[in-house]
This record gives sequence, C-alpha cells and structure tokens, in this order.
Amino acid sequence: MVAPRFQGELVEDVTKPRFSGEAVQETKIDIPTPPVQKTPIQRAVQFGESVLGGTIIGAATPELVKYAGKGMAKLPSPLAKATGYGMEAAGNLMKTQRGTAAATGGLGGATADIAGQSVEIAGGLPPAVFAAEMAGGFVGPQFAKSVTEAVR
Repeated sequence: MVAPRFQGELVEDVTKPRFSGEAVQETKIDIPTPPVQKTPIQRAVQFGESVLGGTIIGAATPELVKYAGKGMAKLPSPLAKATGYGMEAAGNLMKTQRGTAAATGGLGGATADIAGQSVEIAGGLPPAVFAAEMAGGFVGPQFAKSVTEAVR
C-alpha cells in the first residue's frame, strides 16, 4: 500500500501502531550464576585483608579529616572556610582517639566482609555482594556503639 502524499512528500501510514508492544516481545534470559568457589584459606585471606584495610583507614581518619578540612578552607566561600577550619580542628582532636578509630575501622571491615561472603556463598550476584558489604560495614560499628552506650 502506498502512503498518501502531503505537499509532494511521502507521509507514513499511521493506521497501524508501530510501537504498541504487540510486535515486540521481551525475552528474559535466565543465566544461572554458580556461587563463587573459594577455598577456606582464600576466604580467610580475604577476611584478613578487609580487617587490615579497615584498621588502616580507621587509623588514618584523623589525617584524612584534617587535610580534607585544609583543602575545603581554601575554597572561596565563607561557609566552606568555616567548615574547613572546623574539620581541621576535628582532625586534630581525633588524634587522641586513633586506637578507637582503628578498632572501629577493623570491625567495619570484618562485618563488611562477613556480610559480603555470606551473600557470595548463597550465590548472590556482584551488585548484591557489594550492597551486603556496604551494609555490613555500616552495621557492625553502629552495633558496637549501641552496645557500649547501653552498657554505660
């Protein structure tokens, strides 16, 4: 069928809907992903790396906060300067609690890795493993803080 002409140009036949979804069928491909197979030694090494990494980051937190504050204080905004000076002072005060920050970082690394490996063993996909690690990293130190406050 020839489409009608409009001022000398061919116009598309719109009597049949083109994108109604009738002609397009979505096919879902189910690709099973086997659980990640790691030896107990590999899992222990991964756990140790997570704890060590969390401990190092926790111990370095005072300097990270202090230098982030110095960088922020150099921005041309009065609010940024005030925030930067506050962060710099907080970094200096945090140096007295370096051990606590290191322990909290190690605990966060441990709980993050345990959560991630649990999802990994259950056959979770990498985004789910990552989400579990993020949640575990937050929950562990917060739980420890809640317990300490309850004991006081």
